[in-house]
Amino acid sequence: MFKIRIKRLKGNLILSDKFIKRLIQKTLESQGIKNAEVGLLIVGDDKIARLNRKYLGRIGPTDVLAFSMREGKKVSGSGENLGDVVISVDRAKEQAAEFKNSLKKELSLYVIHGVLHLAGHKDGSRKMEKLQAKILESFFK
Repeated sequence: MFKIRIKRLKGNLILSDKFIKRLIQKTLESQGIKNAEVGLLIVGDDKIARLNRKYLGRIGPTDVLAFSMREGKKVSGSGENLGDVVISVDRAKEQAAEFKNSLKKELSLYVIHGVLHLAGHKDGSRKMEKLQAKILESFFK
C-alpha cells in the first residue's frame, strides 16, 4: 500500500493527482517496493531555486530535487517514508519545448526521475536512465 501526498504551489493541471499516483506507484513497484510513503511538491522556478541553494548550495532553478529520508540506507519498502520529490513546472515547460516533448511527458519524466532517486538511484547511472525511459514509455505508448 502506498501513501502519496501531492501539493501544488504552482498551478498545473497537466497531470491529475490520479495519474501522478499511478506514475509513483509503478516506479516504486519497478524497484520491488510495495509499501511506502512519498511526497510530491509541484512548484515554479523561484521556489525550486531557493530550495536548490538552501539544501545543495547550487545557484538557480533545477528540474527535480529529491529529499530522501533514507539517505545511505537500502530501501526495504516496508511502509517507510522514502522522502519528497520537488519538481518545477517552469523548467518542464522550457525543457519540453527544447526537447520537443509534451509538457505532460516532461513532467512525468521528472516525477519518475525523482522517485527513482528516493529508491536509491544516482544521476548519471545507465541503469537509472534505462529504467526511467522504460517506465515513461509504458505511460506514453
